[in-house]
Amino acid sequence: MAALSTALNIARSSLATVSGQTAIASRNISNVGNADYSRKSAVVISLAGGGSAISGYTRAADKLLFDKMLVASSNSAASSSVLEGLKRLSETVGDPESGYSPAGMIGKFQTALQVYEQDPADQILAQNAVQSAADLVRSLNTATNIIQDVRKQADAGMADAVDRINNLLQQFKIANDAIVRGSGSATDLTESLDTRDKIMKLLSEELGIRAVTRSNNDIALYTDSGVTLFESVPRTVAMAPTTTMAAGVSGNAVYIDGVDVTSPASTMAIRSGNIFGLAKLRDEVAVVYQSQMDEVARGLIEAFAEIDQSAVPSLPTATGIFSYSGSPAVPAGATTVAGLAGDIRLNPSVDSAQGGLPSRLRDGGINGAAYVYNSSAAAGFSGRLAALIDGLGATRAFDSATQLTGQYSIMSLGTASSGWLEAARSQASSASDLQSTMKARSTDALQRINGVNIDDEMTVMLELERSYQASARIIATVDKMIDALLQATG
Repeated sequence: MAALSTALNIARSSLATVSGQTAIASRNISNVGNADYSRKSAVVISLAGGGSAISGYTRAADKLLFDKMLVASSNSAASSSVLEGLKRLSETVGDPESGYSPAGMIGKFQTALQVYEQDPADQILAQNAVQSAADLVRSLNTATNIIQDVRKQADAGMADAVDRINNLLQQFKIANDAIVRGSGSATDLTESLDTRDKIMKLLSEELGIRAVTRSNNDIALYTDSGVTLFESVPRTVAMAPTTTMAAGVSGNAVYIDGVDVTSPASTMAIRSGNIFGLAKLRDEVAVVYQSQMDEVARGLIEAFAEIDQSAVPSLPTATGIFSYSGSPAVPAGATTVAGLAGDIRLNPSVDSAQGGLPSRLRDGGINGAAYVYNSSAAAGFSGRLAALIDGLGATRAFDSATQLTGQYSIMSLGTASSGWLEAARSQASSASDLQSTMKARSTDALQRINGVNIDDEMTVMLELERSYQASARIIATVDKMIDALLQATG
């Protein structure tokens, strides 16, 4: 009788074990295709005297592949952020063939001047040239507004990312604490481990991170630049949104536990992630493009400035058809005036809509009698117009902040600026494609190790079904033997 009781207990423990394994297999099957789920398995041990039991649970994991996937995710997010910003810039002001881009407007203005030079007595042609200048001014103003809007959007994106990071770090603490408390026990921690990994994936999209595993399966998080992000408790990530985005001035930095991680002057700046990409767009790419527009504006003001025409010149050079808030002083040569493309204006003295005379473009005198070029008031005077056309095409010095090397005229600088932006967009697109591919491959490699294969799980289910049937047959056989024994002794 004791032997039958032992056999029954063994079969019953086997059924319980198979039931637990079946539950795990069912959970695996229900998560086929879930990239945030790792395949689970039960740890089965043999009991003294026979039988089996589940002593714990494990999950498929590969730390090396997981770390590579985190790096790929951070790099992909950074490239994507830069590319999206460049797309917004290139779609609006970056097409040199567009009649509405600064480069296109310079070309139209040059053509209008050339037509006006052929018949300087025609007031309609004078008005057309002035109108073309006004359109050019408007194009530069619009370009600056768009650039600053892109920078503001990047700044807002950084602030949103900071909020997401702080929220994710709080969630990470909950999952990590549960894992640390349950380590060394029979508690099923696999779901908490999956949750912690998922949070790290989301964090890696916002900034580059490095995970260090410590005792009791505890994890400390650091940025890719070495700043502590989480160590037992989350570190505070903070950023004050930039209320006024001044041209040429970097926005507010992101701080982690008081350490600057985004500004150009930071010694521990992060090198990847969404925040890195947005900061690069806001404080580098858009600032350089703004400087190019500002230099185009400064070149126009310089080329169209008026010089004292007195026999003995004594008055300073003064702004002509193109003015700005600092008029009549002409900006210093080869030096970017931040935001000048947004500040440049059509001088009211040549704008008929404001009571001005378009003919002053031909004659000069915008700044008074000493600056009149057409002293005889000849209707056919074209000398000033010819000089202005030459000024548009003349090579002049521009600030190195434009990152455009070589010698340029105002016209060629506008075209080169558009080319620079297109080249930057093309390079960012290639980088984004590469990083996206790297991320996809890393994710796929990790999924092959960690993920659920439906064929494997169905095979496991068939094996468990056979084990269940065998245990059930043992129980049925023991039951018959006990009945027979009771009948024989009854």
